[in-house]
Amino acid sequence: TSPLERLHDPRPAVRRIAIMDVLRDGGEAGLSALLTHLPRETDDRAALLIVRTCAERHHQPASPILAQLRDNAAAPAAVAPAALLAPDALEVAARPAPPPPVVDPDDVEPDEDT
Repeated sequence: TSPLERLHDPRPAVRRIAIMDVLRDGGEAGLSALLTHLPRETDDRAALLIVRTCAERHHQPASPILAQLRDNAAAPAAVAPAALLAPDALEVAARPAPPPPVVDPDDVEPDEDT
């Protein structure tokens, strides 16, 4: 069976291994499939794997789903904090890089060794 089919297995350990397989081999499409699965996942550790990977990989499509999970009072206690922090990581990753600092050569202090 494929890893995506194993996401429906009743055993949490099987689902966690399936998630790891999808994360290893599935690329962006696999991560999107896991996001679709996330609201149905009942195992805290499996859900955390998905949430943390979305944040680490800066997977922007995860933002609305993570916000729903964060705001869901029925979300597992272990998952809610990760869902709370993940959108911040995604937002920071989406920001443009700051411009380099402008250094006025007249403001540079002479090196003491010279």
